[in-house]
Amino acid sequence: MSNENVFVVDGSMLLKYTGQGGDLVIPDGIKSINTYGTFPDNMKFSTVTLPDSFGGDFLSVMGLNNALADKTAAYIVG
Repeated sequence: MSNENVFVVDGSMLLKYTGQGGDLVIPDGIKSINTYGTFPDNMKFSTVTLPDSFGGDFLSVMGLNNALADKTAAYIVG
């Protein structure tokens, strides 16, 4: 599955991620992430890379916070 097909976006908000986990790279132009239901409950990420355009609080996003809770994850901005 190609990277661009795993994101459901409305304008500059990420609504849903349907990828496999691992290294997550949020696409350029995303300014916020939907608070609930964006990431599956059983998803695990080893790194999260946020674009310079991101202005939200991703730690408050349900699912993403849980996905990072059990791992030592790298948070990368830009």
